[in-house]
Amino acid sequence: MDSQKGSNTLIGIAGVHYVVCELSRRGLIALPTTRNTAGYDVIAVTQDGKKHANIQVKTSSHQSPGFWPVATRVESIRRGPADYYVFLSGMQEKGTIQGYLLTGKDVLKEIRQHYRDKAFTAGKPFPYCLHLRDGARDQWEKDWISWTP
Repeated sequence: MDSQKGSNTLIGIAGVHYVVCELSRRGLIALPTTRNTAGYDVIAVTQDGKKHANIQVKTSSHQSPGFWPVATRVESIRRGPADYYVFLSGMQEKGTIQGYLLTGKDVLKEIRQHYRDKAFTAGKPFPYCLHLRDGARDQWEKDWISWTP
């Protein structure tokens, strides 16, 4: 494994564990999935077991990323009623870790609005990315801070 890919893998793992830690602090049962679990990085359940969430974590080492890669195909974006995405920034740099939360449906909506369903080809599939819109940044951050399933 080259050092950049290894570093990115570790940043991603750190992001998953950060989300598990934060949700556990909020009183949820939060467990990371194994690496071969397609689509979900964290499963969170209320202590009474009545509500749950399937969470995909996208992590950036940069403090202020403009976007996060989400999927190579729009169809692969998880958007069930319990599907969520947590986008993290600042995992490698000293400073504050920022978290942003969207439902899978909202991620799909944002990506469709940004790309307008354009198809990308450049010899390989283009990853569809969630772009951090200034008008939505604060709300997505508040949603992460206050979220429980």
